[in-house]
Amino acid sequence: MYFKSAALAILLASSGSNNNGVDAFGIAPPSKIQSTSFVPRTAIVSRSTQSNNNNMQMFGGGSGGIIELQQFITATEKQSNPVTKNLTKKPKLWKVASTVAIPAAAVVGGLVTPSRRLAVDVIGGAVTGVGALVGKSRLDIETERAALPAIAQAIVDHGVDDVDETTEAVETVKDEFGVQDDDFADMCKDVYKTYLIGMVRNPMAKTSELGELKNLKLVLGLDNLLVGEAHAAAAEEFYRQISKVTAEEELDDADHPDRMSIDKFLFLSERSFKQGGETEEAFKYEISRIAKAFGGLSVSEALERVAEVAEPFYRRALASTRTKLETGAVSSDMLARARGTLGIDETTASDLHVQTFSDEIKSLLGVAGEDGEEIDVDSAEVKFPEGAMERLAQLQEVLGLSDEDANYEIASEANRHFEGVALEAMMDAISGEKSPEEAWEAIATRRDDLCLKEDSMKSLLASIVMQALGKPLEETLTYAKVNNEQQVYEKLLDAIEA
Repeated sequence: MYFKSAALAILLASSGSNNNGVDAFGIAPPSKIQSTSFVPRTAIVSRSTQSNNNNMQMFGGGSGGIIELQQFITATEKQSNPVTKNLTKKPKLWKVASTVAIPAAAVVGGLVTPSRRLAVDVIGGAVTGVGALVGKSRLDIETERAALPAIAQAIVDHGVDDVDETTEAVETVKDEFGVQDDDFADMCKDVYKTYLIGMVRNPMAKTSELGELKNLKLVLGLDNLLVGEAHAAAAEEFYRQISKVTAEEELDDADHPDRMSIDKFLFLSERSFKQGGETEEAFKYEISRIAKAFGGLSVSEALERVAEVAEPFYRRALASTRTKLETGAVSSDMLARARGTLGIDETTASDLHVQTFSDEIKSLLGVAGEDGEEIDVDSAEVKFPEGAMERLAQLQEVLGLSDEDANYEIASEANRHFEGVALEAMMDAISGEKSPEEAWEAIATRRDDLCLKEDSMKSLLASIVMQALGKPLEETLTYAKVNNEQQVYEKLLDAIEA
């Protein structure tokens, strides 16, 4: 039995391929994951003329992270030597072999070197023990080589939706292969890196990917430091791959797929660091590493690109708010959570809320379609439908707008369609085509159609009066310049009478 154990150790030490960077002792370093592309180049380039917004998806299925891991597993299997393949199938058995190899070989060394002298027996045991140590070292390396794709396989098999289930599967890999904590953490970091690269190969950003990365971090047991290192390593590798096939000037085009993938990478990194609870100093350090990896971007440039990815998501959330307003399915708290998830700052959010409110006003007046494009209509016929003010008040509450901001937006749009009718009525009264009462009734009716408040009417009517009296006063000024006092007096009376 001892002889079989020693022979097993020696066999393991000498077996396997000597290729792939093996050194003079026949020992290769642990392999690192090499990412491979899974999106056909023609498929990506064909989307280069599409706009950035059209390629944004707020919700959607799984990303390319799983597919990237599958490709790594397949590539590893093709490159593996017989020992690694056997380790993958029966890791516990081979770990036991590694544990007993040295003592068993030492005993055998003493038996196969018979001598009456104790020193000779000791030397014989030591020599075979050293041989077994070499075998154990090789076996440990092969164990690490097999553990890496096993971690990836656990992620592929269980996904990242059920954190507890997948965490247990990953921990099982660690136990079965007997990998040390630090080595296992490095392997998990490499798996995270590969998953991230797979996600950004597809330039279409999805908010669901934020949750994927968050769960992936949990199931792999990574801390913020390892996540930062994984993002930095992934950024360098991904940019190196892109630079080989895409010219620098093409990456300046915001609609180019590879530029979109870089922007998506920046967005996912910024969100991962922020949601990971990094301090401001640590965040700046991590995001600067990512920015530098992508062609030497500054932090401000990187964050601008992040905002360009995040804002379309929040615009869609606001559009959904308008659509679902009457159902009560959207609240101000939900929008706050969306801003937190996407990293929308308060200033940007305020501007977008005002724009959303303005879009709703135009839609209710019938002067703009659902896409926000203005429609050519007769301004004199534009008016708010019944219940419009109640709907706007509800939207104002959800968006958190002040009464001042809401009233200003309503008045600004309504005034455009009020001035024409009011001015026409005023001119008719001046010319005598309408009585003052009739003119005022027309103005009051138009005011009610557009839901204008008395406060906003005062300054508006003053402006309209000035426009209406413009011609009589201009004529008065003309006569005054030539000292025609009689005509000046008559024109002033006409203006006062008007």
